[in-house]
Amino acid sequence: MRVNATCHHCGREFLLFQLYSADPDGADRCPHCGRHLGVVGVRSLALGVDRAGAQLVRCLHELAARGPELRVDPDTLLGPIRDALAPLAAETGSDGAGASPPDDVHHLRWPWQRLRQRAA
Repeated sequence: MRVNATCHHCGREFLLFQLYSADPDGADRCPHCGRHLGVVGVRSLALGVDRAGAQLVRCLHELAARGPELRVDPDTLLGPIRDALAPLAAETGSDGAGASPPDDVHHLRWPWQRLRQRAA
């Protein structure tokens, strides 16, 4: 499974796969324009997204191939994925910044960002 992304700076699409297959020095940068994507360590996160997505698809195919006597509710899988993608899929504003993440994910930010937020 390959996930597409779009650079907020140049507007060009790329695959997350390109980030973790890139030279480590350029892994946090757009493969097209070279601008920093705003996330330190995006390389390992991109790898995790691709691997998790591929594993989910493989397991669902395997489950379906076994002819189960059950029905899987797609919303129980797709709902949480849509919720997690919402801040990442938001259109950029006129200043080029994406939407802010929901308040309940601030713990995922780097510590210096939390301190800056508290000071504001």
